[in-house]
Amino acid sequence: MPEAEQPFREAPPVVFLDIDGVLNSVASRKRYPAGDERKFIDPDAVKRLNAIAEATGCVFVLSSMWRVGAGLVRTREMLAAAGFTGKIVDETPLLFRSRRDEIADWLECEHAGGPIAILDDEEVGDLASRLVRTDFETGLLDEHVRRVVELLRAEAAHG
Repeated sequence: MPEAEQPFREAPPVVFLDIDGVLNSVASRKRYPAGDERKFIDPDAVKRLNAIAEATGCVFVLSSMWRVGAGLVRTREMLAAAGFTGKIVDETPLLFRSRRDEIADWLECEHAGGPIAILDDEEVGDLASRLVRTDFETGLLDEHVRRVVELLRAEAAHG
């Protein structure tokens, strides 16, 4: 997107990214055969994630438990193989507490002040005003893309 269309001039927006229930779902797992990596990273959901990055210039922070299982490097590789063109710049710390606590810790230690959104299929406590909640049955849909873009732009306008 040309710079003139980017509404963010300071720190880029940050989207905290869960994987299960966002980039894969019950529907996507049924769609692909056993052994097909698309069961775990749905290319249709990745296209939607790319649309968020293109519309906002955001970067992503991995908040999913995939940071423990697959790890950040392997998750990046799998996303790239599925067509992801955005940037995962970091991961939340593993505190063995709630997702909310891990996101809050990252915000306290690393956040440069830009707009934030959280893409997750679970609640995040008092960070709920930043949450665009997906459903594990369906994953990331066009309506979620619109809401994330609107949320980031609204925060930038009032920031």
